[in-house]
Amino acid sequence: MPVYEYKCKNCNERITVKQGIKDPHLVVCPHCGQESLERLISLSGFELKGSGWFGRSADHNPSASHCSCDNCPHKR
Repeated sequence: MPVYEYKCKNCNERITVKQGIKDPHLVVCPHCGQESLERLISLSGFELKGSGWFGRSADHNPSASHCSCDNCPHKR
């Protein structure tokens, strides 16, 4: 179940809540009771590690002389 972060516009308190994706956004702050919560966009805890599919893109060939990546470490 996803974890969402909310911040109250009234008292500036932050809360973290486990909610289903289809659950309605919270609006009432549990600290001050005002209808002033806004859901924040936070960094995800999801991270890809290792040498899986994401590291072997079919269109990226570092040994090719025509590598088109702007910040490609193989151009240096």
